[in-house]
Amino acid sequence: MKTKISGTGMVLGKRVVTNDEFVALCKKNDDKTELARQFAQKAKAENKETNADWIRIRTGIEQRVWIDTWHTRQDGLEGPGVTMEEWMENRGACINTSDLAADAARNAIADAGLQPGDIDCSIWASLSADHHFPGLGNYAFDKTGLKEGTPAFSIMQQCSGFIYGTVMAHSFIKSGSYKHILVVGAEIHSVWQDLTTRGREAAPIFGDGAAAIIFSASDDDSDVLSYCLGSNGDTEPLNVLVHNSACGETWGRIDADYKYIHPNMQGNKIFKHAVKGMVASISEVLGSAGVAAGDVNWFIPHQANHNINVVVAEFLGSEVKYRKDDAPILKDDRWLSNIQKYGNLSAASIPTLIHENLKNGKIQRGDLCVLAAFGAGLNWGAVLFRY
Repeated sequence: MKTKISGTGMVLGKRVVTNDEFVALCKKNDDKTELARQFAQKAKAENKETNADWIRIRTGIEQRVWIDTWHTRQDGLEGPGVTMEEWMENRGACINTSDLAADAARNAIADAGLQPGDIDCSIWASLSADHHFPGLGNYAFDKTGLKEGTPAFSIMQQCSGFIYGTVMAHSFIKSGSYKHILVVGAEIHSVWQDLTTRGREAAPIFGDGAAAIIFSASDDDSDVLSYCLGSNGDTEPLNVLVHNSACGETWGRIDADYKYIHPNMQGNKIFKHAVKGMVASISEVLGSAGVAAGDVNWFIPHQANHNINVVVAEFLGSEVKYRKDDAPILKDDRWLSNIQKYGNLSAASIPTLIHENLKNGKIQRGDLCVLAAFGAGLNWGAVLFRY
């Protein structure tokens, strides 16, 4: 039995935040706490202030999409999210990750010409689920309309979550266990970012959104041709050690040491690991299938940083034009990208690319596509499939 993409769907945060707007918000928030004020003053003295071009050149991001709930948060900063009191008084008004996930899932199910009851199994990938437990799949289950008893796997492979979910779905279908499997990547990052100058390593990068793919059993030429997955225990480069994500209700409670309540990222280390891991993963899946990089129709990489994907593409033979004091240009249209519009959507980034480029007609039946991702954990992986 082969694995076929039969439907896709996506939902994005409704608030578009440009780099200029992001920088203005952070400067406004720098006066909200003493730690933020001190960090901003130090950055200014060292000529390390954040600006719109700094974000674009460093990441490729020109804007990001956030959920449209705007409050003074628990951590005292202005931005997406609510205070604990607001959340307790009116939980139904909150936009949670499960809401985005369920919306994307229902869209994908309809796109496949199915009903929610036709889904045999579901896999939900997120690093920002509504709560620690139960998993995202349980919170999104009834909202999606899945039938009682449908398995709901909630996985936390961070930015590699959709790759892991795809491999799981393919393995289940190949074994004959299930016919239609829903795989969802969903994130709400904005409510727990440090929206001050001190958060500039991570906060400018992330967006909010969800995307879903229906994988179905098929006997046509579509199939997963090869895949590889990997992990290790190097948790230091990117982590959040204390959180609870529904509406951001507990973020900012321990402001004495912000790295424990906001993302703690070592950007340079992540960059090097990501390039090495993605090049190795892509090379492995191509080698396993006997496919040359030049024969691939579309590369669909995780959207963590445009510059990471440029370097990966160059290692794999694509032409790159480097520019002084500006972002490099990748001269290979086979490498799909949307980070400039949405930011890093973590587990949702690859399925949004698949959805968009199916709907705009770029990806056609029979095309060879490579998916690749790398994320916190560290976790990584790649998939070669024929659409």
